[in-house]
Amino acid sequence: MRGEGRMRKEIRICGIGGQGVLLAGLILGKASSVYMDYHAVESEAFGPEARGGSVRSEVIISKDKIDYHRSLAVDLLVLMAEKSWDSCFIDFKKDTKVLLDPDLVTKNPRLGQVYPVRAQKIAENLGNKIVTNIVMVGAITAIFGLLDESAVMSAVLDVVPPAYKELNLSAFQQGLSEAKKVIEQVEF
Repeated sequence: MRGEGRMRKEIRICGIGGQGVLLAGLILGKASSVYMDYHAVESEAFGPEARGGSVRSEVIISKDKIDYHRSLAVDLLVLMAEKSWDSCFIDFKKDTKVLLDPDLVTKNPRLGQVYPVRAQKIAENLGNKIVTNIVMVGAITAIFGLLDESAVMSAVLDVVPPAYKELNLSAFQQGLSEAKKVIEQVEF
């Protein structure tokens, strides 16, 4: 990897159009670069379908300027839909962490440590599955361990419509809480 010794962390979020994958990546990039003292880039890949096609967001976070905007070695893979499976499995480390919703992804990724968080179920229990992506942002914050909770929460509140701030805040907090429970089960 170029820039040996530099801190460069990579998150890849994969799902289908309409799940808010791109918004989740935007939130993580904003939390890193606006609310914390990191450099961040977010790139997107998606098919021609308006809804239901494979979507991918990659967020690269570094203390230094980022000289290459694509993933070289993914630290955290987030799977939100099995349909996006084939487009996600490139550029991994042997210790890549995998966060997935086991209700939406039934295949075994056979990569590093797997963290199952039932994000869509949590969102449905909050009354609106549209916030599944924000539940995942909370889970990413806990599992990735690089970003301050308050920075990510500020980025969430900064980008969601005012009428939905409370719902999104609850989704973020519940995703964060559930992921912390999963970490205790998986890592200890």
